[in-house]
Formats: sequence, structure tokens, C-alpha cells
Amino acid sequence: MFSIYILTYNEELDIAACIESAMLSDDIIVVDSCSSDRTVEIASRYPIRVVQHAFESHGRQRTWMLESIP
Repeated sequence: MFSIYILTYNEELDIAACIESAMLSDDIIVVDSCSSDRTVEIASRYPIRVVQHAFESHGRQRTWMLESIP
């Protein structure tokens, strides 16, 4: 098994296609940077994990993701 992490911020136009293209994995995690659009709502329609974490920088977001999400 392998996990696919998707980092997002205001991606309501593309998130569905992105998730669907990743469905070959049985572990998909959307890490959203507190979007103000419908990104989380759309992502939540799929059988995946969706978590939110405030964005500081790309590096810190990736580090938080790898350290905090099992």
C-alpha cells in the first residue's frame, strides 16, 4: 500500500479530477490550507481523509503533513 497526499488551497475547480486520478491508491489524504472556497466540501464527497492545517510555507506544510498524519 502507498499513500497519496494532496496539498490544497482554493482548488475547487480541480480537486475532484485530482482525487479521481489518484484513486489507484487506497489511502488518499487531502491536506487543505484552510481554503475559503468549496475545496473541502468537494473533497469530503470521496472516501478519503481530509485534514486542514494553516499554511505557513510549502516546506512547513509538507513537514507537518509527514510528521502529523499517520
